[in-house]
Amino acid sequence: MAGFKVHMVGGINAAAISTACAFSTGMASLWALICIFSFGVVGGILPDLDSDTGRPIRLLFILVSSLLVLVTISSLLSNGSTFATIIISVGLVYCASLTVFFVGKKFTVHRGVMHSIPFAFFVGVVAAIVSSSLLGEASLWVGMTAFAGVLVHLVLDELNSLGVHYSCIPYIKKSFGTALKFTGKSLTTTCILYGTTIILAFVYVFIV
Repeated sequence: MAGFKVHMVGGINAAAISTACAFSTGMASLWALICIFSFGVVGGILPDLDSDTGRPIRLLFILVSSLLVLVTISSLLSNGSTFATIIISVGLVYCASLTVFFVGKKFTVHRGVMHSIPFAFFVGVVAAIVSSSLLGEASLWVGMTAFAGVLVHLVLDELNSLGVHYSCIPYIKKSFGTALKFTGKSLTTTCILYGTTIILAFVYVFIV
């Protein structure tokens, strides 16, 4: 498995490239560009939610909850919401983030379904939906960037599964194939992930 710093750098690079592409189209505002970059960085480290160590979990919680809170506040302010509504909404978003991360830590296994291609699609769709009310069409860039961040994480893990003996003899580690895959270790979890992603994609395309 690639190190946490490597994944962070990978996510930043993926986010920077996608943000630059969005900027070149001229359709994204400054706030949209910030969201695109932020979601890409988060996507780059999000699969480590199933990590056995505490550092990725703590940093992920801080990044994701902060980003969601900022998006929530901006969306509510643009809709003219009251101060009380904003406080309550922010509290609910924070509690929801805490619940998701607790469940993720409690019930996931490392290199499970969170290290898979369908999870990358799931993250992309969720990011697009979360940012859609605030960014409009630019939310598509947010979703694609979050997807790219997760995908880069998976590619880096697979590349780290390739090694060299004596500086010249290549070999494959046992972890090879456990990141860029289409199923998790649990058939039930995999089916739920696929089903949820399809439903959310439908919601984003036809409803949001």
